[in-house]
Amino acid sequence: LNLYSDGDLIVPGKDITGAENLRFEVKDHYQVATSRKTFEALYRFFRERDPKKERTMYEAGEPILIGGKTVSLGTNNPQKNAEIQVYELDSNTGFRMDDRPLKKIVSDENGNWGPFKGKAGVHYEFLLIPEGNHQRKIHYYRTPFYSDNPFVYLRALPPSGSMAGMLLAGLPKDDNQSIAAIFTANQAVIHGRDQLIIDDIELSTSAFAPASANHIAWFLYDANFNKATDAEAIPAFQMAPFLTGVDVFFPTQNPQTITATFNGEKLNFRNWKSGSDGIVVLVFD
Repeated sequence: LNLYSDGDLIVPGKDITGAENLRFEVKDHYQVATSRKTFEALYRFFRERDPKKERTMYEAGEPILIGGKTVSLGTNNPQKNAEIQVYELDSNTGFRMDDRPLKKIVSDENGNWGPFKGKAGVHYEFLLIPEGNHQRKIHYYRTPFYSDNPFVYLRALPPSGSMAGMLLAGLPKDDNQSIAAIFTANQAVIHGRDQLIIDDIELSTSAFAPASANHIAWFLYDANFNKATDAEAIPAFQMAPFLTGVDVFFPTQNPQTITATFNGEKLNFRNWKSGSDGIVVLVFD
């Protein structure tokens, strides 16, 4: 089975003689792996049955079961004994409905956590507190769940000796600003096709989101500490595949709501202090 896309500017493809070929026209590099049509093709290939005639999605119900795994970004090393705190959010503000977590969970030796019983359509915050005091907390904000999901990955910052660790070692620990990372879980952000906005700052421009870059993760912070949004590329990310950084200043003097919008879907989050409170990660899934 050979899957490829004319819209994939990272790995060009073509038909392979003797294979079952599936050619997409506009899907980006990431979508070739994540699209529904790809899943259906894989299912037919391995199971020799039509997935549309079977139960291929978890059925919605109440409560829904949410769980997953804690790993390190990039290296995917399991994060054992990490604490996960789950909070229900006010979807209009991104603030917690209660300062007490709905649930506290500790990951096992393989990084597995959960599940916990959640509600469909509700915004949750997952606070990841890695084992030990040397790693930073991560506040995960995700689009709502509408069915069981046992595959929620919560990623801690990678070890300093890894490639990703060296790149992210420069993230500020500065209580005067928030750091936000945006992850689009199923596709790249491509100028002219997609729209990604943080508050009133467009990130899906031709400079920040060219199709040739296939960016799926965006790191946003005040890189030069001038307490202003320069909306310029952060040089440290220019050689990193699929990642980019943009100079955006999120002040933290007063608690406030920051809004990220991806193709019309919104995630609201609080401006946590990056030094003492940790880093914010938004996941559009």
